[in-house]
Amino acid sequence: MRDAIITICKENLSPNGIAYVSYNTLPGWNVVKTIRDMMVYHSQNFGDAETRLREARQMLNFTIENSIGDDTLYRQMLQQEARLVSESADGYLYHDHLEHHNDPCYFHEFMSKAVDKGLQYLGDQNFPAMNLSSCAEPARSVLAQMDDIVRQEQYIDFLTNRRFRRTMLCHADVPISRDVTSDRLEGSSIVRCWFPRMVSILST
Repeated sequence: MRDAIITICKENLSPNGIAYVSYNTLPGWNVVKTIRDMMVYHSQNFGDAETRLREARQMLNFTIENSIGDDTLYRQMLQQEARLVSESADGYLYHDHLEHHNDPCYFHEFMSKAVDKGLQYLGDQNFPAMNLSSCAEPARSVLAQMDDIVRQEQYIDFLTNRRFRRTMLCHADVPISRDVTSDRLEGSSIVRCWFPRMVSILST
């Protein structure tokens, strides 16, 4: 499916079009996978979606309440994820944590497929996440020396344990300048359209 989505982006973009793809990423989902696996294992014994959702939430709470140790890293991880799950809508939980196919990947793996299809990385929809200022000073100094934006952002993902990305792609032959200034943004407009959890194609 990942290959198909990237192919659709390539084949349908206008010359200056932008494709928007959201997806779960590693390393952040390495931790979430443990939570997902236990919820799927337990809830698969029930038929309808409503019951599966209720049982999945109960399974997570059961594990937190009965995990060994009061202040272990494992218990803290479960508690943190339980807070996220409790705040999540049923639709999100069912089509993310309980989805039959959920195959997170590293950012560089996603971009390798995109490059093979003739696309390049434009940026992330969450622009502040691309800013090195969020990193500690030693990391900023090292990462600032990298002239490969994909490699640079993969290291940021390692440092932040990132679990979700909103990647914008464009054709490989489009010249890109990431020197964002107020005068360059003046008069610009953005048209946004998307399908939840899938892909959006924007044309300029």
